Amino acid sequence: MPWTRTRRTATWATHKPKNVPQVQDCRFEPAALHLRDVFVAVDTGDDCADSFGMLGNQPPRKETMKALPVEPSNAPVAIGSRIRSARQAQRMTIEQVADSTGLTKGFLSRVERDLTSPSVASLVTLCQVLSISIGDLFIVPETHLTRLDEAPRISLGGEGINERLLTARSERRLQMIRAVIEPYGKGESDLYSVDCEVETLHIIAGRFELIFSNDRYQLEAGDTITFPGREPHTWLNPSDAEAVVLWTLVPAASRG
Repeated sequence: MPWTRTRRTATWATHKPKNVPQVQDCRFEPAALHLRDVFVAVDTGDDCADSFGMLGNQPPRKETMKALPVEPSNAPVAIGSRIRSARQAQRMTIEQVADSTGLTKGFLSRVERDLTSPSVASLVTLCQVLSISIGDLFIVPETHLTRLDEAPRISLGGEGINERLLTARSERRLQMIRAVIEPYGKGESDLYSVDCEVETLHIIAGRFELIFSNDRYQLEAGDTITFPGREPHTWLNPSDAEAVVLWTLVPAASRG
């Protein structure tokens, strides 16, 4: 079918179908437009037609997913104290490390004080001598802060006691429990034990009595007592004043 072509307007030269709206500057008239009934011929340079994806046989445009460029940090990474700790854990002197690595004592001393940075090759050699991995020097320590009023409540039994877990819920190396005991508050009548290796009790305020099967300990503010975690025991606040104590369980007690 013959047709003519202009920059902004596409029209039929002959045999124009009925009831087909004109295309003028990429704006359509209110009548319904069915693409199966009309072919619109446009100039390949027509950016309006391009926005509608009507470029004839031209391939579709490629889409690009852009990354978010973030400027790298130039702040030095302080690893000297970790290298010093690793050396001390191996019970090695700087001179011994220098002999094993071929690095000078002065250089190693500056590295441990973060006054200079070792090369990758020197760092690899140093880590091999100290029996640590390079990754250990760059691990960000996990820090968990517990505000007292946000600490979760727990209950190990007893009367007149309010207990809160001070360490993170996920912490398995140890648990710290702060307990406030009302005057004459007491533990269970039957002795009980906690599933941990070591248990430590520190008295923050007031008086406290720790009871074992064959012994009793009268404790006051500032006292600390350590005993096997699986040793059966119970407790009592023998005074008319509130007592505040801190229990430490190592490792954290298993949860039933």
